[in-house]
Amino acid sequence: MPYTIKRARKKDFYKNVQDADEQKHLKKVEEERKRAQISGSALDATDPLRDERGYLLSYEDPENVRNDGTPVSLEEDYQYVRLSVTQKSSNTSLFEKYLGEKSEFTEFTDEETIEESETPTAEELQRLRDTLKNEIDAQVTLNQDLETEIGNLQARIVELND
Repeated sequence: MPYTIKRARKKDFYKNVQDADEQKHLKKVEEERKRAQISGSALDATDPLRDERGYLLSYEDPENVRNDGTPVSLEEDYQYVRLSVTQKSSNTSLFEKYLGEKSEFTEFTDEETIEESETPTAEELQRLRDTLKNEIDAQVTLNQDLETEIGNLQARIVELND
């Protein structure tokens, strides 16, 4: 009869195989780092590790596992990618060439804001405060219900995956 997973993990043979797999895994990570250094790729977060096909490489950490048994990503400097931020501005000559004749800039104003508005009474202010408080309470209740349902769905997904 075959071993259960718990019993198999206690056996020396299983431990030796697992240790060999971890060493092989860590060696592969180190080889990729060396390959990147040889190719001239600087591991300064601008050019992450990639394989021959150009896919990003990410490795799991053999030492760390979450409580639910899922592996944790091996956090290394080469995994962080820095993107340069560029700002494109319009070219005035091209704007005038293509949209110059069609562009007419006008100022829009709301006539009601120009007129002097009445100061709200104390009753109106209290009514607005009550309305705002009721809306906030409804939003808080909605968020709590949503968080509960999300938790239920996550639990159900874990249950189905087991």
